[in-house]
Parts: sequence; structure tokens; C-alpha cells
Amino acid sequence: MVKFVGDYDSLLKQMFMTVGSSIIRVFLGVSVREVHLIPLEMPIVETRAVDFLCEVTTTETNTNVLVHLEFQVTNHPKMHLRMLGYFYHIRNTLGETLPLIQAVIYFGKEPMTMKDHVVNDTSLTHLQYRYAIIDLSREDPQKYLDAEEPEVFILAVLANTGNNLPYVVREVLTRLVKRRTSPAWEQYLLALDVLSGLREDLAETLKKEAENLGITLDIKKLPSYQLGKEEGMKEGMKEGMKEGMKEGMKEGMKEGMKEGILMALEIKFGKEEIQKRELGRAIQAIDDLGRLERLKDLVQRARHVDEIEAFLSG
Repeated sequence: MVKFVGDYDSLLKQMFMTVGSSIIRVFLGVSVREVHLIPLEMPIVETRAVDFLCEVTTTETNTNVLVHLEFQVTNHPKMHLRMLGYFYHIRNTLGETLPLIQAVIYFGKEPMTMKDHVVNDTSLTHLQYRYAIIDLSREDPQKYLDAEEPEVFILAVLANTGNNLPYVVREVLTRLVKRRTSPAWEQYLLALDVLSGLREDLAETLKKEAENLGITLDIKKLPSYQLGKEEGMKEGMKEGMKEGMKEGMKEGMKEGMKEGILMALEIKFGKEEIQKRELGRAIQAIDDLGRLERLKDLVQRARHVDEIEAFLSG
């Protein structure tokens, strides 16, 4: 189990890399005996690595198949063309011997609008290309709850829970609590907390059910927050040797909090959104430790990035 640091895309990639066989079984209905991950980057205008590519050996027919998955939390208007480009590059790099399965897993809160095909029908150039799009909001949550791996069953909270959202969240949390002796159990809770930002009603339900079970989801335990705090303390120690230990430690704590808050915002609301609103610059301008403490608490409970922007503007 790896530590979850980064935006939603990074979080999903890290989760899926650890449980490839289960993910393929749940999403694609393909049972596999062996999984061999294949790192592959796209040499186009900007280098882009595929999200998840592996060669699997199926259990039913004992044959090998390539599986390529992309994870989306927003609707990409040209995803169908991007997937066709991936198809070409995978084939061009790895050959045409093995069958290739491609799918996009959509985790977004907005209705899914991406096209799943490319058609070009002329007398000289005929093309029919199609891939699968799995919209998690339309999936049966029980399919994910049936899995043993936390990386899989926590995704049930993003499925089509309907009026059963409190039950699904409670079931996921209860199963995670049973893993309390595992050093990774808090990481799963934090991953669940991050994913709750993808649904409007999920964050509040998660907070309520967690409190009922005596679970505290504390932003100060985020690996990114801790990393920023540690780096800030180090810088503060260096500064303190020059200008006085007390003042240096205070400045180091401020910088650590700023780094931790910014990373937590990028995880919760997406790096692109935070950069677009230039919130990093506003956070760096804060010189009051008490204001940073209030901002830290707001990040923990905020349901929309507008709340953060309003605080920083004020």
C-alpha cells in the first residue's frame, strides 16, 4: 500500500497499480491469473504516460491480453481521439500480436458526456473505432463492496448509491476499521476523504458516519501536510541559527503549514483548479500563524473551492 499524495488522477493511478487483477475483474469482467505492468509514455507534443497498461493472463482461456485503462475525473472533449492515439502508440510500440482492451473509467461528479467511438466513413478511408467508458456513478456499489481489497471497495461510495449512500459509506468505513491494526489503514481513510470531494453529498455523509464510528479524518495527518510541515521545520531550523532559534522555528512552521495547506487543496479540489485561481500566491502572502490555522481548518471542512477563495480574498 503506497501513500496517497497528489491530485485525484495521481491518487487513482496509485490505487490501481496495487490491485491490477481485482480492478480488471471488477471493471471489465475479465478474470486474470497474472498481471505484468507495462510503463509507456506517449512521445507527442507533451510527453504523456498512459494511466494503466498491463499484460494479463486470463484464468478462463489461459491466453494473454493487453489491458489499457485511463482515469478521468472531468469530461475531456476529445477523449475519443486521445484513446485512438493511445491505441496506435500501444500497437506501434508493442506489436499487433496480443488483443488489446481499452477503457476509460470516469469518476467525475458532472454527467458523463465523452464520446466512446471514432467513425470516418468515406470511399477511400473507412474507420470504426470504439472503446469502453465505465461511468462509476451508474455502477452498482455492491459490485465493489464484494471485493476484499480496500483500494476496490472504497470506490463503492462513488457508485450509484441512490438513497443508500449512508449505508454504503458506513459499510466501507466499518470494513476499514477492521483493518485498524494495519499500518496502512489511515492511508485508506485519507484516500476515502480525498475521493469524497468528487461528490456533492458524499463529504458530509462521510463526516457524519465517521463521527458515528469514532473516526477522525484529520487533514494534519495527510502525508502531503506532514511533508510540508517537516520541510518547513527544517528551513526554520536553518533560519533560526542565523537570526534566533525562536523566530526561525516560527517562520519554519508558517512555511510548513503553507506547503501542507497548498498540497491538501490540490488533492481535494485538483491542482489545475488551484493554479487557475492563483490560490498558491494568496497562501504564500499570509504572514499570520493564526490565519493559517483558520485556513487549515477551513480546508478540512470546505465543500467547494469558492469557500477557500472567499477566505483568502477576505
